[in-house]
Amino acid sequence: MKIEEIEVKEEECGSERECVRCYHCGEKRLSKEELREHIYNHHSLLFMSKSHNGDRPYKCGMCEYCTASWSCFIKHRRKHTGEKLHKCDVCEYSTSCSSTLKIHKLKHTGEKPYKCEVCEFSTVKSSILRVHTRKHTGEKPYRCDVCEYSTTCSSSLRKHTVTHTGERPYKCEMCEFRTARRSYLKIHFLKHSGEKPYKCETCEFRTAYLPALKLHCLQHSEEKPYKCDVCGFRTAVRSAYKAHIVRHMDEKLFKCHICDYKAVDKYHLIIHIRSHTGEKPFKCNVCEYSTGRPTSFKRHLSRHMDKKPFQCSLCDYSTAVSVSLKAHIAKHTGEKAFKCNLCKFSTTSNTYLMAHIRRHARKKPFECDMCEFNTSRRAIFQSHIRKHTGEKIHKCDECGFSTSYKKSLVTHLKKHAGGT
Repeated sequence: MKIEEIEVKEEECGSERECVRCYHCGEKRLSKEELREHIYNHHSLLFMSKSHNGDRPYKCGMCEYCTASWSCFIKHRRKHTGEKLHKCDVCEYSTSCSSTLKIHKLKHTGEKPYKCEVCEFSTVKSSILRVHTRKHTGEKPYRCDVCEYSTTCSSSLRKHTVTHTGERPYKCEMCEFRTARRSYLKIHFLKHSGEKPYKCETCEFRTAYLPALKLHCLQHSEEKPYKCDVCGFRTAVRSAYKAHIVRHMDEKLFKCHICDYKAVDKYHLIIHIRSHTGEKPFKCNVCEYSTGRPTSFKRHLSRHMDKKPFQCSLCDYSTAVSVSLKAHIAKHTGEKAFKCNLCKFSTTSNTYLMAHIRRHARKKPFECDMCEFNTSRRAIFQSHIRKHTGEKIHKCDECGFSTSYKKSLVTHLKKHAGGT
């Protein structure tokens, strides 16, 4: 409901209070509650107009909603008025619908009355149980009109449909970020607020992303009942065990809903999603470095310790990373082991090969939230982001010079060395 707040003079309202005016007729009231009562008594026809559809005669005058039930219409009307008659006795939660309140109260009791007959799954909603049951029956009633995709849930179909239309209806009010899913917009907002609502009950770890918390909690679990018969891998979580089995089947079932990335397990998908959300839970205690990847964090720590166990047998080069040594040795041998299946391109690095393959597909999954820049390479994307943030991670040890780019630092160091 649109309620216009206005400042009125004493002779207009009888007091110096701030009044509210009816959007439909101009009548003034001292409070929103009084205004709602006025609208119910005098403008109810605006909320109920007969539609041409005889099956759903009750149509909302403020949106496209229509229904065959008067009680459902009354509940819907409260969404516009903001009225929440049903209140929780335990906390401050209130809602416009009695059935929603009943479901909310189950959170306090922990009760999950709807149980699956096939497995141990239980839930607070009958609709959620119906969707879950389809996993056992294999039923997928919701089908895409454009491709062969089908799913057990209508909301999953709506999310899928966006991949064909390219529509991104959810927009950030603080920047130009847009997304196809409301949940990703909520995660994006946390970048602006810095809020990390999910906290580990065992330690001080906090995160903005629930799957990241679940992944972290695995570190505290000692019992690992799920064991892989192929390689002996053990884990405390059933979903992690299933994700591990997929590796042996050489399938990538975990898909990113923001770009076309696919992973063999949820762990690697979570790490990938951090490239979209900007979350960097691994923070260095020595400097200000932070990252979303545990492997990158280990490499960084080795630089502080000055440990470079991987040494080249052909020259004095040494490194803290085995992959870097392989790439270095390729410079001596000239070997380009990573080859493209679509053309004659070959390279010494798997990273360069993946970036090259994306060019064939014209895929540029790394998109800047602050401008229209996009690229197929993570390193270029990270370098671009520093233009917006002003971050200068490359610093000279001899003077106060710092820069966003490694090449600029190399050029600067030549000045100290007496180079040109």
